[in-house]
Amino acid sequence: MSLIYSITSTISRNIEDMIGKSFLFTLIFKIFEFIENEWVNSYFKSLYPSENFLSIFKKSKILKEEIFSPLIVLVTFTLFLLLATEPVSRDLQFTILIAFISFFIGAAILPRFVLNDSEKNQIPLFDTKDVYSIGFCLTLIGIVFLFISIASVGGLPILKSSLRYSLKPIFTMPVFLVIPGIGLIA
Repeated sequence: MSLIYSITSTISRNIEDMIGKSFLFTLIFKIFEFIENEWVNSYFKSLYPSENFLSIFKKSKILKEEIFSPLIVLVTFTLFLLLATEPVSRDLQFTILIAFISFFIGAAILPRFVLNDSEKNQIPLFDTKDVYSIGFCLTLIGIVFLFISIASVGGLPILKSSLRYSLKPIFTMPVFLVIPGIGLIA
Protein backbone atom coordinates (compact mmCIF):
# COMPACT_ATOMS: atom_id res chain seq x y z
CA MET A 1 0.00 0.00 0.00
CA SER A 2 2.84 2.40 0.73
CA LEU A 3 4.17 2.05 -2.83
CA ILE A 4 0.75 2.80 -4.33
CA TYR A 5 0.27 5.69 -1.90
CA SER A 6 3.67 7.21 -2.66
CA ILE A 7 3.21 6.92 -6.44
CA THR A 8 -0.30 8.39 -6.26
CA SER A 9 0.72 11.23 -3.98
CA THR A 10 3.77 12.10 -6.10
CA ILE A 11 1.79 12.18 -9.33
CA SER A 12 -1.08 14.15 -7.79
CA ARG A 13 1.29 16.67 -6.17
CA ASN A 14 2.99 17.25 -9.53
CA ILE A 15 -0.37 17.77 -11.23
CA GLU A 16 -1.54 20.09 -8.46
CA ASP A 17 1.67 22.16 -8.65
CA MET A 18 1.46 22.37 -12.44
CA ILE A 19 -2.19 23.49 -12.40
CA GLY A 20 -1.67 25.74 -9.39
CA LYS A 21 0.87 27.80 -11.33
CA SER A 22 -1.43 28.30 -14.34
CA PHE A 23 -2.98 31.69 -15.06
CA LEU A 24 -6.58 30.43 -15.08
CA PHE A 25 -6.26 28.75 -11.70
CA THR A 26 -4.58 31.84 -10.22
CA LEU A 27 -7.35 34.06 -11.61
CA ILE A 28 -10.12 31.83 -10.21
CA PHE A 29 -8.32 31.66 -6.87
CA LYS A 30 -8.05 35.48 -6.70
CA ILE A 31 -11.77 35.85 -7.48
CA PHE A 32 -12.74 33.40 -4.74
CA GLU A 33 -10.32 35.08 -2.33
CA PHE A 34 -12.00 38.42 -3.05
CA ILE A 35 -15.45 36.90 -2.42
CA GLU A 36 -14.22 35.35 0.83
CA ASN A 37 -12.75 38.65 2.04
CA GLU A 38 -15.99 40.44 1.23
CA TRP A 39 -17.91 37.80 3.19
CA VAL A 40 -15.60 38.07 6.20
CA ASN A 41 -16.05 41.84 6.29
CA SER A 42 -19.80 41.85 5.56
CA TYR A 43 -22.74 42.53 7.84
CA PHE A 44 -24.38 39.20 6.98
CA LYS A 45 -21.60 37.19 8.60
CA SER A 46 -23.04 38.06 12.01
CA LEU A 47 -26.30 36.36 10.98
CA TYR A 48 -24.47 33.13 10.15
CA PRO A 49 -24.27 30.57 13.02
CA SER A 50 -21.01 30.54 14.96
CA GLU A 51 -18.75 27.55 15.58
CA ASN A 52 -20.42 26.90 18.93
CA PHE A 53 -23.84 26.54 17.29
CA LEU A 54 -25.31 23.22 18.46
CA SER A 55 -22.18 22.50 20.50
CA ILE A 56 -24.11 19.94 22.53
CA PHE A 57 -23.62 17.52 19.63
CA LYS A 58 -19.84 17.81 19.97
CA LYS A 59 -19.95 16.87 23.65
CA SER A 60 -22.36 13.96 23.34
CA LYS A 61 -20.66 10.56 23.50
CA ILE A 62 -23.70 8.82 22.01
CA LEU A 63 -23.71 11.04 18.94
CA LYS A 64 -19.95 10.85 18.46
CA GLU A 65 -19.44 7.12 18.91
CA GLU A 66 -22.65 5.12 18.72
CA ILE A 67 -25.05 6.79 16.30
CA PHE A 68 -22.48 7.56 13.63
CA SER A 69 -20.72 4.22 13.96
CA PRO A 70 -20.22 2.44 10.61
CA LEU A 71 -22.12 -0.56 11.93
CA ILE A 72 -25.27 1.58 12.21
CA VAL A 73 -25.26 1.66 8.40
CA LEU A 74 -25.55 -2.13 8.40
CA VAL A 75 -28.38 -2.14 10.92
CA THR A 76 -30.30 0.63 9.15
CA PHE A 77 -29.94 -0.96 5.72
CA THR A 78 -31.00 -4.35 7.09
CA LEU A 79 -34.13 -2.81 8.63
CA PHE A 80 -34.84 -1.07 5.33
CA LEU A 81 -34.69 -4.39 3.46
CA LEU A 82 -36.78 -6.19 6.07
CA LEU A 83 -39.54 -3.61 5.76
CA ALA A 84 -39.71 -3.90 1.96
CA THR A 85 -43.01 -5.06 0.49
CA GLU A 86 -41.39 -7.00 -2.35
CA PRO A 87 -38.84 -9.72 -1.63
CA VAL A 88 -35.40 -9.23 -3.14
CA SER A 89 -34.01 -11.67 -5.69
CA ARG A 90 -31.46 -14.39 -4.87
CA ASP A 91 -28.70 -12.58 -6.77
CA LEU A 92 -29.35 -9.38 -4.86
CA GLN A 93 -29.44 -11.30 -1.56
CA PHE A 94 -26.06 -12.86 -2.37
CA THR A 95 -24.59 -9.48 -3.36
CA ILE A 96 -25.93 -7.81 -0.21
CA LEU A 97 -24.60 -10.65 1.95
CA ILE A 98 -21.10 -10.21 0.46
CA ALA A 99 -21.35 -6.44 0.98
CA PHE A 100 -22.48 -6.87 4.61
CA ILE A 101 -19.67 -9.30 5.39
CA SER A 102 -17.08 -7.04 3.73
CA PHE A 103 -18.43 -3.96 5.49
CA PHE A 104 -18.44 -5.73 8.86
CA ILE A 105 -14.85 -6.93 8.35
CA GLY A 106 -13.71 -3.44 7.37
CA ALA A 107 -15.60 -1.61 10.11
CA ALA A 108 -15.29 -3.93 13.10
CA ILE A 109 -12.63 -6.59 12.64
CA LEU A 110 -9.82 -4.75 10.81
CA PRO A 111 -9.62 -1.78 13.21
CA ARG A 112 -9.67 -4.07 16.24
CA PHE A 113 -7.14 -6.72 15.20
CA VAL A 114 -5.11 -5.59 12.17
CA LEU A 115 -4.58 -1.95 13.15
CA ASN A 116 -4.05 -2.89 16.79
CA ASP A 117 -1.01 -1.52 18.59
CA SER A 118 -1.32 -3.74 21.69
CA GLU A 119 -3.04 -1.01 23.73
CA LYS A 120 -5.15 1.08 21.37
CA ASN A 121 -6.27 1.16 17.78
CA GLN A 122 -3.65 2.77 15.60
CA ILE A 123 -4.95 4.59 12.55
CA PRO A 124 -2.45 5.04 9.71
CA LEU A 125 -1.40 8.67 9.36
CA PHE A 126 -1.34 10.39 5.99
CA ASP A 127 0.28 13.67 5.10
CA THR A 128 -2.45 16.31 4.73
CA LYS A 129 -0.73 17.79 1.67
CA ASP A 130 -0.88 14.38 -0.04
CA VAL A 131 -4.55 13.90 0.83
CA TYR A 132 -5.36 17.40 -0.43
CA SER A 133 -3.53 16.87 -3.72
CA ILE A 134 -5.22 13.49 -4.30
CA GLY A 135 -8.60 15.11 -3.61
CA PHE A 136 -7.75 17.96 -5.96
CA CYS A 137 -6.91 15.52 -8.76
CA LEU A 138 -10.11 13.52 -8.18
CA THR A 139 -12.16 16.72 -8.34
CA LEU A 140 -10.33 17.83 -11.47
CA ILE A 141 -10.94 14.47 -13.18
CA GLY A 142 -14.63 14.64 -12.24
CA ILE A 143 -15.02 18.16 -13.65
CA VAL A 144 -13.21 17.24 -16.88
CA PHE A 145 -15.49 14.23 -17.37
CA LEU A 146 -18.53 16.40 -16.62
CA PHE A 147 -17.62 18.62 -19.57
CA ILE A 148 -16.85 15.57 -21.74
CA SER A 149 -20.22 14.06 -20.83
CA ILE A 150 -22.06 17.30 -21.63
CA ALA A 151 -20.21 17.61 -24.94
CA SER A 152 -20.90 13.98 -25.91
CA VAL A 153 -24.69 14.40 -25.62
CA GLY A 154 -24.77 17.92 -27.03
CA GLY A 155 -26.31 19.80 -24.12
CA LEU A 156 -27.30 19.76 -20.48
CA PRO A 157 -29.42 16.69 -19.68
CA ILE A 158 -31.10 18.50 -16.80
CA LEU A 159 -32.53 21.08 -19.22
CA LYS A 160 -33.55 18.63 -21.95
CA SER A 161 -34.85 15.30 -20.68
CA SER A 162 -34.36 13.46 -23.98
CA LEU A 163 -30.59 13.87 -23.59
CA ARG A 164 -30.62 11.73 -20.43
CA TYR A 165 -31.14 8.61 -22.50
CA SER A 166 -28.05 9.31 -24.60
CA LEU A 167 -25.65 9.68 -21.66
CA LYS A 168 -22.76 7.24 -21.82
CA PRO A 169 -21.87 5.53 -18.51
CA ILE A 170 -18.17 5.54 -19.42
CA PHE A 171 -18.29 9.36 -19.30
CA THR A 172 -20.81 9.87 -16.50
CA MET A 173 -19.34 7.49 -13.92
CA PRO A 174 -16.05 9.43 -13.46
CA VAL A 175 -18.09 12.58 -12.77
CA PHE A 176 -18.90 11.12 -9.35
CA LEU A 177 -15.20 11.38 -8.42
CA VAL A 178 -16.02 14.98 -7.51
CA ILE A 179 -17.78 13.80 -4.33
CA PRO A 180 -14.82 11.98 -2.68
CA GLY A 181 -12.47 14.60 -4.13
CA ILE A 182 -14.24 17.43 -2.33
CA GLY A 183 -14.40 15.28 0.79
CA LEU A 184 -10.63 14.81 0.71
CA ILE A 185 -10.02 18.51 0.05
CA ALA A 186 -12.26 19.55 2.95
